[in-house]
Amino acid sequence: MEAEIKQTLNSISEKFPQLRPWILGEDGRTPVRTDLAGYLEWAVKTGGLSVRVALDEIDGTAVSTVFLDQMSMAGDRHREPDLFETLVSDANGGAAVERRYRTWDEAERGHAEIIEELRHLAPSSPKP
Repeated sequence: MEAEIKQTLNSISEKFPQLRPWILGEDGRTPVRTDLAGYLEWAVKTGGLSVRVALDEIDGTAVSTVFLDQMSMAGDRHREPDLFETLVSDANGGAAVERRYRTWDEAERGHAEIIEELRHLAPSSPKP
């Protein structure tokens, strides 16, 4: 990141200390807080602002679990945010947020639970 841009972002961060967004740490799984410059560097490094935890399809229903873009959570330093989300989308384009989670491990478990529930509802899907 260019020094001038980083300096500008650091200046904004000093004026608005509540802007401390969440990103995934060095292990790629653990949420950590950062400053604006760190947030943008992370977004460039990961190729976007959402990171996929898991994606599956059961009889035309897609189940996607991601780590979310967390600028919207940046201002609430007292809240333990739900940084991961599972979205279930049917073949007609309808979608619903099924669950939210605080950790990568919770997100993986929650995703697997939803897949298992869908397998029991879909008679043509193979059961493990």
